[in-house]
Amino acid sequence: MSVVLSISLILFSILLEIYFAIKGPLLRLMNIVYLLYIYLLRPVAIILLSGSILYPKEFDVNTYKMAWLLAAISIICENIGYYLTFPRMKFLKKDFETRNVNITQRFGTIERYAVWLIVFSLVFVLLMFATTGTSFLAHNRRVAMAAVNPILRYLYPFVQLSAALLGFIGLIQLMFLKEKLKGIITFFLGVLFTMIVYQRGMMVSFVMLAFFVALDFFRINRRIVKEKSILKFLLVILLLFFILVLLRDIYNLIFSGQFILLKIFKESESGENPILLLLASRPDGDVLEVWTILFGYLSENRPLLGRSLINIPFALTSSNFRLSSGYKLGVDILNEHYDYDTYWYRKFGFNLNSIQEMVLNFHVTGILFGFLLGLFRGVLTSWYYRRVFFYGDPTKATLYYQGISYFLSAFNAFHWMCFYVMFAEILSILSKLKLHSKPHSRIKSKEESAT
Repeated sequence: MSVVLSISLILFSILLEIYFAIKGPLLRLMNIVYLLYIYLLRPVAIILLSGSILYPKEFDVNTYKMAWLLAAISIICENIGYYLTFPRMKFLKKDFETRNVNITQRFGTIERYAVWLIVFSLVFVLLMFATTGTSFLAHNRRVAMAAVNPILRYLYPFVQLSAALLGFIGLIQLMFLKEKLKGIITFFLGVLFTMIVYQRGMMVSFVMLAFFVALDFFRINRRIVKEKSILKFLLVILLLFFILVLLRDIYNLIFSGQFILLKIFKESESGENPILLLLASRPDGDVLEVWTILFGYLSENRPLLGRSLINIPFALTSSNFRLSSGYKLGVDILNEHYDYDTYWYRKFGFNLNSIQEMVLNFHVTGILFGFLLGLFRGVLTSWYYRRVFFYGDPTKATLYYQGISYFLSAFNAFHWMCFYVMFAEILSILSKLKLHSKPHSRIKSKEESAT
């Protein structure tokens, strides 16, 4: 019964996401893929397999079913909150008509940003090599990057965020500014740096954001786009999306000769369905397994009653400091409950989203936080679209939007939010520096001298 109810709620949420995309920005279209994979196909696969591939310890199918239902309820709560505050496209169109918006001028500083991002990426990649040699590369380590050398914790974020923003800028150059060569070079430089640090999630997020912002500009601008152009854009984005999703697999194929998909199909020779194994084995969809671990923790311990929420600022400190001082985050507490040594010493663990952290602190009543989360996301989306299209620096606003969104999704990302904001301010200052004199100023001076 709980499975049927969970599936019904997720399908209803998908319908709501379609409504949000029709009436408002397209930003949440990826949520449909997210819901289909993580909250529909994957849980069905895990139930059919009667176990978790990633987290087999103390896994209980009945607890997993209950976790699925409560997670589905929290998603509906978030949908209701977002419905109340999300920006309606008809109002954005009216604002656009009353303003003389030149999108090329809006992204006028984007090339300067790209130059500085390439510089940041190169400098910090070289510092990583100078500090640890090649030991930080994924095929040379069996621990998280921070466990290889603590200083990497302060170096690789510059590369990771710079690469993601290069992906964003590359797509903006292709779709808005029609600069194909520059866009392709910028994008693939971002992909290269992303492969080096072996982190793809941020890159995927920024690239999809650029794509949906571009499509929404066409909608707001009432521009008539040819069907061939739309199809071409969709095919390009689909190709880029699959490249990014399979980035780690491509890296492993190049450096270790292993391709995870082939490995899964070989393992399926024992009789397991390879499609079910593929759905259940990828670590980028483990949200419901984490819910199961969470309820396992709460069955043995009392809720934290806000203790981990008070410690959120300590996300700025290292995990070693949090372990020795006791100022632990919710993600620390739950990971050490599941596997103490792997989390604290190998620096590997699962993430904890904001609703899960509220449940960790206030038990099942924490799922109601989903409503507030939806409210905040709607307000943030409205602010971002007005910043991108009407006033302010759109690239800087993108960093603010992504940083705050990250924090709203997972409170333990507080340090990332602070880093995004700091990075946005640094880039904003650097982008205003004049690297060379402008050609038109020299032309102007000649004309003045002639008169």
